[in-house]
Amino acid sequence: MANKNRANASRRAAARSPRRQLPASVPGPAPAIELLHAATYVVGEFFGTTPNCADAAGMLIEIGANLGFELSARPVSVRGFDMATGQEFVMGPKATSTLSPDNRQAILNRLPEGKDNGHLVLTLEKPGLLLDPNMRQLGQYGIDAPSILMNIQSAQPESGRWDAHHDGLSLIYLLDEKNTALLPRFNAARLESKTLAGSIGESLRAGRTVEEICNELQRRYNYRSMSSSR
Repeated sequence: MANKNRANASRRAAARSPRRQLPASVPGPAPAIELLHAATYVVGEFFGTTPNCADAAGMLIEIGANLGFELSARPVSVRGFDMATGQEFVMGPKATSTLSPDNRQAILNRLPEGKDNGHLVLTLEKPGLLLDPNMRQLGQYGIDAPSILMNIQSAQPESGRWDAHHDGLSLIYLLDEKNTALLPRFNAARLESKTLAGSIGESLRAGRTVEEICNELQRRYNYRSMSSSR
């Protein structure tokens, strides 16, 4: 990721951000889409600001399957701007290819093994949804980004992109299906998280609140149970 005026922000400070307060859930039966929305927040809280999009997507797709949704993993590049901090940022080869050679090399020098693996999100065909539980990773750079679940007109946009806006944060998701670098880790994460994902899905369907589920996960894992995949 490239960023300008990189800010120092601890995960603890980011976790206290008002934007990251979890939505209240009403005990008892809930519409399926509401459960999927809650699942996105739970996974986002589990991984916090750790850049771990492949593991987060792997867990969320399994929870979605438990809730009856057929989600798809979508490799993307991302370009964005945060009005609050004045930072521009990019992640993924399709986005970094637009930079000057010097700026592109500066990004690669900061990445593990010099690889820009991009980003991974999930989409749903009907109703059209994009799910990005790990965009909170921008908190490492002082950018107050939420876990994202947003409506989209199509999971196969003719423009090849989706645009998102949230409280001064603008994101452009660029489809990059040829970049499969994160898919092996994503597939492994699906298998590794299947049992936990099933438990989370069952808890949501049983009417447990987002806060209750997150508190239990924090006691069991302290949100540090999975290693970074980027």
